[in-house]
Amino acid sequence: MIIATGVIIVSFLLQISYYEWLITLLALREIFIQEIANSIREDTLNIVCLEINKEIGLAKDKSAGEVLIAGIFLLAIEIIILGPKIIALFH
Repeated sequence: MIIATGVIIVSFLLQISYYEWLITLLALREIFIQEIANSIREDTLNIVCLEINKEIGLAKDKSAGEVLIAGIFLLAIEIIILGPKIIALFH
């Protein structure tokens, strides 16, 4: 939430275009969807298997990896959108 808020504030301050807003908001939406889905999967696995289980642990790790990948793509998108605008501020 903190990073999403920061992205929105910086995007607002740098006055990104309509299309850049669309891309930014879709990327942020993807992160939230992935995080919610990850939480649901982990909670379900915790209900299904109460004891420590290697396979369940691997499934949880893979689910968390999905969120990480979405985060990496968000970072790349924001570097493409905000990077040039931030660099232009210093020139």
